[in-house]
Amino acid sequence: MIDSGSSAFSPCFKIVPDKVLVDEIVSIRLLGFETNQLITVRARMKDDLGKQWESYATFKADGHGVVDVNSQKPLSGTYDGVDPMGLFWSMAMDPNEKKISIFMKRTLTPIIVTLTAEVDGKTIASGNLERSFIAPNITGTPIRENGLVGTFFHSSDSGPRPGVIVLSGSSGGALEHYASLLASHGYAALALAYFAMEDLPTELVNIPLEYFEKAIHWMQGQETVDGDKLAVMGRSRGGELSLLLGATFPEIKTVIAFVPSGIIWAGLPQRDGVQPAWTHHGKPLPFVSPGFTGSSRIEFEQKVRAGMPIRLTPYFLKGMEDEIAVEKATIPVEKINGPVLLISGQDDQMWPSSFFCKLVIDRLDKHNHLYPYKHLNYKGAGHMIGPDFMPKTFTIMRHPVKDTLYELGGNAKDYAFASSDSWSKTMRFLGQKLKQ
Repeated sequence: MIDSGSSAFSPCFKIVPDKVLVDEIVSIRLLGFETNQLITVRARMKDDLGKQWESYATFKADGHGVVDVNSQKPLSGTYDGVDPMGLFWSMAMDPNEKKISIFMKRTLTPIIVTLTAEVDGKTIASGNLERSFIAPNITGTPIRENGLVGTFFHSSDSGPRPGVIVLSGSSGGALEHYASLLASHGYAALALAYFAMEDLPTELVNIPLEYFEKAIHWMQGQETVDGDKLAVMGRSRGGELSLLLGATFPEIKTVIAFVPSGIIWAGLPQRDGVQPAWTHHGKPLPFVSPGFTGSSRIEFEQKVRAGMPIRLTPYFLKGMEDEIAVEKATIPVEKINGPVLLISGQDDQMWPSSFFCKLVIDRLDKHNHLYPYKHLNYKGAGHMIGPDFMPKTFTIMRHPVKDTLYELGGNAKDYAFASSDSWSKTMRFLGQKLKQ
């Protein structure tokens, strides 16, 4: 709890709790102000690039001089409606920053949010909130064994826990933020890298599925992991991979896929050319290429040269017109040895994840899949649905591998709902299907 006032009658913040995980809701109240006083609350924090992000909301104090952010609608601000976490997801980057950027968090160091209360432009009270991606009882151990590269998050204060292998998308590296949160909520989680990290391929090309099979066996050999309860979770290309691994290795008992495809797409070489993304038993798996041909190729190249953000969804839909290639590259999701949860945004402009997920559901329906499966499909959300109440105001990103600007789709308010709702339902789904 934070009480920044010097006495019971001084204007102050009450923040409960003042140290939380990033996916947890906090209570923010202002006390000791004058009746009906107009108060502007500002929230500020920095990302790992040192960029400043800020939001604000103006409230009217009640008859007791109190503002309860959790239950009051702001008169104006960066969000509208009653929303206890509106100050967090509505943060935008300082407009003086010239370079387009998403909120960049590369480490697991806590985020310090500074809250101030202003009256007539003067700061009257302030307080800090610490938001973390990892609980104090969780250990993150770098893994460099048998060719595997990643970070294993686990707790040693209890018996074996269900295990989750977490896979990043086309940006590569290890998706540590998802894995650390999962571990903080009772799982043993491996953030597994498979390219664009030390001693691994530099690009998403010809990645052998045997690499992930080694990771499955590694997880089964850990004392803190219940080897009979393994899940895989991925986003974007990692979502595609999660479905593929679930359909290939029966040891996987649950699949969670954020904005995925149920169709295998071409690899992502750093230079021009078409190459497979995945191999198995030394052979490339069939794939579909986005429709970069003819006039669409010229249009794409013109936008890249001009530095304009690109919507990739139309190119993926164009690639779907090759029905023979699509049939060969469709993942046999009916072979997945357990429940499946899909999460997508209806305004995804990186690729049509909503459409892809519907194809997966249709295939599971057709084959009378023996296990539960569900599709969470969110209106107004794009490609960046995530597990936390972090800023959702950016709709363009510079891809770290391709160094190209891409449109993500979606809007901040719908993104925020999709992220919080899907994450809570993901945790419930995992608990029901994996912990039981």
